[in-house]
Amino acid sequence: MDPVIDQLYKIEQIAKNMENEVDDQKEKLRVTYREKQVAFDQKNDQQIQEELNAIREESEQQQQEMNKKVYDQHKSARDQLDYVYKQKQDEIVHHIFENIIKG
Repeated sequence: MDPVIDQLYKIEQIAKNMENEVDDQKEKLRVTYREKQVAFDQKNDQQIQEELNAIREESEQQQQEMNKKVYDQHKSARDQLDYVYKQKQDEIVHHIFENIIKG
């Protein structure tokens, strides 16, 4: 064979091998990128879930505190009404006894 043709054939083979190597490296990079993207997404999802759980717990705690405050306010108002009711009841009983004694 002609040395020039042999040289061109060798160059063509080297070029094809290089192209295959580049394609392989591209595929490896794609796989690595996908794996890193999946890992990042999972980590990000986990962080978001943890933040949401923390927010949910804080919200529930605040709701419980608010419920306790409202309960305490209602209890205080009810106790005040009970006190006033008993006072009025005592006044009425006292007034009735006064009328009976006078009467």
